[in-house]
Amino acid sequence: MIIRLSREGLYAREIADRLGLSQHTVQAYMQRRGLSARKHGSRPILDPDILRRLVEQDRMTQPDIAKLLGCSRSAVDRTCRRLGLKSARTGPRSGEDHHDWKGGRVLDKHGYVEIYAPLHPQAKKSTGRVGEHRLVMEVVLCRYLTSDEVVDHQDDHPRHNWPDNLHVYATNADHLRATLTGRLKATPRSSIPGAYGCSQKIDHCPGESETLALAPEPFRLALAEHIEIHRPTKEHAAQSRSSILRSGPIRPAFQYKSME
Repeated sequence: MIIRLSREGLYAREIADRLGLSQHTVQAYMQRRGLSARKHGSRPILDPDILRRLVEQDRMTQPDIAKLLGCSRSAVDRTCRRLGLKSARTGPRSGEDHHDWKGGRVLDKHGYVEIYAPLHPQAKKSTGRVGEHRLVMEVVLCRYLTSDEVVDHQDDHPRHNWPDNLHVYATNADHLRATLTGRLKATPRSSIPGAYGCSQKIDHCPGESETLALAPEPFRLALAEHIEIHRPTKEHAAQSRSSILRSGPIRPAFQYKSME
């Protein structure tokens, strides 16, 4: 245990405090084995295997690693660079590694479901999210939507995102022209809890079982893949959020086997 803690970069005094021993006992133990404990002012020697596990398997940030090993963040950063390890310098992490991760699904203030997909070319700059209804129509059309195109819910329910309930308009003007000319709405927006204009709110974001209730299983699988390729992997861990945002899919889009 003394040797392991020493390799992690702890001072003899810190090892003694952690193990309930005297500093003299720790130093004598190290000397008998021809080893020397770290001296104040010297650079810590971090165990490469331990550091690699913390970075690649546990996916810890540099500050968290430094706190765990009892060394400075610069020592962790320096050793990571020497070993070629890509670790996040700060936290909290985004996406699946965030402490408040809920599957990447959130409900916006207008009642629309948004999906975490920061690599998507039209992901929101502030959140890295894309409307689920827009992702659905991209899979249907096998192409990215333009920023001008508007996806309309035929029944006016913002969380009914199955393909048969959605229609794409080339512009917002086309959308308004078609939807503000007396179309009978099956479910008026003001009567839908959580939707814009309704005073009744909901305290959770509906899952796919609700928002894609009438979508066939092959389509759901294709949509899941479309989302997956627009989310960062561990290869992005050392990159800044701004460099990841809208950087493109991790593999070619719209080549989904489940839809063949």
